[in-house]
Amino acid sequence: MRVDIAPKNLEAALIELSSQADVQLVMSADEVRGLSTTGLSGEYSLEEALQRLLSGSGLTYKIAPGETVSVVKVETPQPSATPARSSSPERSEARNAPREIG
Repeated sequence: MRVDIAPKNLEAALIELSSQADVQLVMSADEVRGLSTTGLSGEYSLEEALQRLLSGSGLTYKIAPGETVSVVKVETPQPSATPARSSSPERSEARNAPREIG
């Protein structure tokens, strides 16, 4: 599809993209507030256009059946509750090494 979006705030750019792509858009104004885009012009798939507009914003998208696009925060992996154990062979060998008693 042909996309022509001038540099502007991200919320306005996403609304313009949804109009050009003829899809419904769901987003939180709080999540896009203060963000901007350098614009986009050319032939892009919906997914390519979304990726380019959202690049570096900390946001991503999901496309639901019926061509509804949801813009959401990127999920960051939660740290595990238990620390990872190191199974270094050097440590094992050191513990099992014969010791001279004397």
